[in-house]
Amino acid sequence: MSSLSRDEVLFWSKKYDQEEDLYNAGLEETLGDKLRRTKELTMDDLVQIMRWKFQGRLAGRQGIMLKHIFSSSADFVRRTSTEAFNEEGDCARLKKLMGRYGGIKGVGLAVASVIWTFYDPSSYGVYDIHAWREFFGKEPRNLFSSFGNLMKFLSELREEARRLNLNARVVEKAYFKKNLDASKRELRCS
Repeated sequence: MSSLSRDEVLFWSKKYDQEEDLYNAGLEETLGDKLRRTKELTMDDLVQIMRWKFQGRLAGRQGIMLKHIFSSSADFVRRTSTEAFNEEGDCARLKKLMGRYGGIKGVGLAVASVIWTFYDPSSYGVYDIHAWREFFGKEPRNLFSSFGNLMKFLSELREEARRLNLNARVVEKAYFKKNLDASKRELRCS
């Protein structure tokens, strides 16, 4: 792991805000406020989160996931999310939302992490390949199919946030942006 200083994290997090959140500027804060207030996720909220997550990329994958999401009723989404927001502990909270554990079809590790990041940015960050690479190096083949990997990621993210006295989302955005920019430079040089 390449450990960043507090100033470096603040620099990269600000850079993320300026360059990466243009697709749905403000959605994270607005929807997060709504989720904390209502403790409920609507079908429309979930669609917005899905679009935010993919930000115009991987349209085919996004379409498949949206199709799965729409196979659930709006009532099921609201009821399941309300139960999740009232759960204690990461495992129960995250699994309650995820389709593979009886939750909302189309919600996997990454999307569940987005929902919880919007809801509680002090403790959660978006589970993504770029932040993973900064924390642990090359990602395992089962990165997005292993619940244990998500828990490992959250543990490392929270430890880094505690070390720097920052919220987890700020730290995650910084590590994401640092790795994304490095990846873009590598592609230009190839």
